[in-house]
Amino acid sequence: MKATASGAAILALCVVGFVADGPLASARAAQVMQPVQKTILATSCSQTDVQAAIDAAADGDTVLVPRGTATWTTPAVRTPSVRIVDKSVTLQGAGVDRTVIVDGTGKLSSEEPLSARSTADLPVRVSGFTFKDMPRRSSAEPALSISGTRWRIDHCKFDATGTKGRGIWGGTQGLIDNCIFVNCTQGVAVMGDGDASWDRPLSLGTAEAVYIEDCLFEYTEWGDGAIDAYDGARYVLRHNRLVGISIGHHGLDSGPYRSTFSFEIYNNQMDGRHMPSQGRAMHFRGGTGVVFGNTLVNYKSGIGLSSYRSFDRFNNKGGRWGLCDGTNPLDGNEDASGYPCRDQIGRSTGQSLEPLYVWANDFDGGPMPIGVNDGGKGHITEGRDYFRGPPRPGYKPYAYPHPRRRMPPSNPTEETWPGPRKPEDAARS
Repeated sequence: MKATASGAAILALCVVGFVADGPLASARAAQVMQPVQKTILATSCSQTDVQAAIDAAADGDTVLVPRGTATWTTPAVRTPSVRIVDKSVTLQGAGVDRTVIVDGTGKLSSEEPLSARSTADLPVRVSGFTFKDMPRRSSAEPALSISGTRWRIDHCKFDATGTKGRGIWGGTQGLIDNCIFVNCTQGVAVMGDGDASWDRPLSLGTAEAVYIEDCLFEYTEWGDGAIDAYDGARYVLRHNRLVGISIGHHGLDSGPYRSTFSFEIYNNQMDGRHMPSQGRAMHFRGGTGVVFGNTLVNYKSGIGLSSYRSFDRFNNKGGRWGLCDGTNPLDGNEDASGYPCRDQIGRSTGQSLEPLYVWANDFDGGPMPIGVNDGGKGHITEGRDYFRGPPRPGYKPYAYPHPRRRMPPSNPTEETWPGPRKPEDAARS
């Protein structure tokens, strides 16, 4: 089907929005700036019809998926139901609870309903879908996985009520906005690029992160966290509403991955009702960043800062990385305790000291409590590895709303959108 002139103009604006916040990564990506060739209509929302429409699309095309409900299943072992591979497309559903994808996939890794991978770092957008009934797989595969540095997922819903699946697995730079996450084990999991991330300079307040903004995380069932992060991840969680859930990320203490590298958490509204007995709002196990301007109610404790390699938290002698005990060559070993532990809270590029800063948070009308769990080794010390009170010197948040939201609204009935967006943002989402 040929695109209309108006459709081409709108999609051209979409393409401009993809690249507005950074230079083009390749000559091929530059081609996406050219006038849009076509809009392709999937015959139905079945995985066969959607995959056929994606296969027929070229860089810069939009694939429109109609209203309906379909169950997507595993076409082959370790294969996603629908794949976008090395192609710059917008995959556009009819809207939340209009185009509904039921997760009927398997329990192995790489068997999620939708996967978007780009070795050429091409921009991809997914908008206007509901994913539901995501199973809790042994490897915690998500409903949607996406890679690269120039992607956007917006105006989607991920409902894992009764099934405990994960919503989105994303890396290493991108945008998630105006989405709803319901009872997911993890709403968003961010994966960095490991050693390469830890070798690059600290980049707080820039586009070099996965941004999660203006989303709703709503939990009445237990979940592991609204967000988790691994292996040099850099993420920003801002202007969201979280109900019945906590946030946090992994460190250099479990599995084969490096610690999360950096995090920025600000201007979120958090309500701890429905939380299990521990009731902790935030938990960080490595890296550095900023936490400020958040409002929290109904939590039993505020921020937990942990160094699990300090005291063998998992009874596995520190796993792959070993314990931080003064004898491990991976660590700084400035004293007999092993300090600084590799990738610990307050560490950055080249294991340089970059303290975490926490300020101006409202915790039930008072200051944010901060607790340390390092086995009493003194590896995480206030006034050295983290500060509470003063803002981080020289820090300035990245532009809000994120520049990729300059693309036209994806939902034709956006005025009825149920997310926590502020009225003044409606025209520019």
